[in-house]
Amino acid sequence: MRGAILIFAITTVFAASLQAAEPRIQGAWHCFDKNHEGELDVTLTFGSDGHLDTRLELAFEESQIEIRGVVRARSTYELLPSGVLKDKTLTKELVSLTADGFDIKNHSDTKELQEFLLAEDDTPTKVVSLTQNSMSLASYGDTIACQRTSD
Repeated sequence: MRGAILIFAITTVFAASLQAAEPRIQGAWHCFDKNHEGELDVTLTFGSDGHLDTRLELAFEESQIEIRGVVRARSTYELLPSGVLKDKTLTKELVSLTADGFDIKNHSDTKELQEFLLAEDDTPTKVVSLTQNSMSLASYGDTIACQRTSD
């Protein structure tokens, strides 16, 4: 009996120390990607309360005009054991939308782009790798690298 208690105590302490050493997603992250289609600059803040705050900035060219947009969102999140990052949007706001520096946020010709930027996205995001200071996320077949900015 005493041996079983000792083994249980050692196993519990060992499991707790492994869990503490395991990288966690909570905290603030900066993700950036630049390719032939444009730039994507994302700030993710994963709260320990299950809330995710996202600020997404994108830039691309359309007919030789530079389009820039900023979207802010708040959602709930859960990181599943499979590595899938499951989230549900609570609020989403188009902060700004410009064409060659001119505000086009309220222009009727940009309605389709605004709807795209504010649309719900059910595509699963997979946490491909997670260390104490870096993370790789995959979605739509693309991977983006992130660096921790704070705990």
